[in-house]
Amino acid sequence: MTTHSSSSHLIMVDQRIMLIITHFEEQKVCVCEWCSFPKFLTLHGLHSPSKLDSASLFEGGVRVVAFISGGYLPSAMAGRVIVGRMHIADWYATLAHVVGEDPTDHKAEAANLPPIDSINMWPMLMGENSTSPRDTIILATPNINDNTTGIISGPFKFLRGIQDLSFVPGIHMPNSSDTWMNQSISCFPGCLFNLEMDPYELHDVASEYPLVIDSLYALANEAIADSYQTPGSMLEDPAASATAENDYHGFWGPWLPDNPPSPPQPPSPPPSFGFYIRYKGDPSLCVTVNKGVDYEKPGSSWDVSGEVQLGSCDAYSKWALDLEQDTLYNVGIAETDWERAYLRQNVDCTIQTRMVTMKNYNGKGASFQPSNGTLAVSQCGGMCAIPSTKWGNLFNVTLVLNSCDASSANQFYLDNP
Repeated sequence: MTTHSSSSHLIMVDQRIMLIITHFEEQKVCVCEWCSFPKFLTLHGLHSPSKLDSASLFEGGVRVVAFISGGYLPSAMAGRVIVGRMHIADWYATLAHVVGEDPTDHKAEAANLPPIDSINMWPMLMGENSTSPRDTIILATPNINDNTTGIISGPFKFLRGIQDLSFVPGIHMPNSSDTWMNQSISCFPGCLFNLEMDPYELHDVASEYPLVIDSLYALANEAIADSYQTPGSMLEDPAASATAENDYHGFWGPWLPDNPPSPPQPPSPPPSFGFYIRYKGDPSLCVTVNKGVDYEKPGSSWDVSGEVQLGSCDAYSKWALDLEQDTLYNVGIAETDWERAYLRQNVDCTIQTRMVTMKNYNGKGASFQPSNGTLAVSQCGGMCAIPSTKWGNLFNVTLVLNSCDASSANQFYLDNP
């Protein structure tokens, strides 16, 4: 479905550009060519020499190509390269300025909501200013599924969380020459890169600038305070497939009604028994179950009840040990008299496959080893579960199967609240 998904993105981009150009023409503004290339349209090799990939917080997933041309552009700006910082959200205020519209969200303002983040970049683009009015870009903030943070301010980029695809690709990529998908770095409590001195993010300088780390972390927390992310779900919606088939010729497209989202439900209180399995890299994170992923697939012989991830320590983060089976099970998922939601490997003991909860452990259940702080799946030849973002929804930290070596040791500890 990758081709259809990318094609549907292109169709929507074309439609929006048509509306913008039509408005330009109505305002008698001539901007003959104006293009910014979304990062999802590029392949791995085109990121070189930056680190991969489109869904990452490295520069290979942040920097995009854009150009402006046409009769409205001052001749002095022809052929000029602008290095000022600009976020994709800034196009909104910039284009609103071009057509003489007020970009302010007055309804949000009346409701005492934060103002828009978009900044008018027209003076910089037209050469009136040589510097950008934007110094800071928020790349990612934590949500209910993960604790990934990314922020650029001044010359520095601060990253927090597990960063997969942490390598520099060649000019021909992917070419099946190595196991590049498994390369990652753990940025706990945080990684820091000086983009002016190290544009390819090869050297973590967090230990050299502790005050910068504190400052950027505080700045990220300010951004978190007025951010909102709908809870979402990875469940399949039959209406999406029906709309794609009936309205978009087999391509994905919008299918939900234009109604405001319902407010998020408060989290369920944790069960009164059981224990947390906390992540040593960040004790605020626990091994938990995301019930929005593969939850109770109808007719499935596996009866998956959720994907195992790192996340908030809530009702689905408490575990207990089935002594008879020597396997952990989740006490937040209601059990019947004949089943439990066992923590186990997903399919066939293959490296990088996901950890899930199922009603049957089938000899592939996981247990906690206090001697070395691992979640071991002994029936899979001495393999362990480690955090990874490979299978997550962009930045979700999912638990996957890996060899029980030094990289998987001392990852977790038990907490009995």
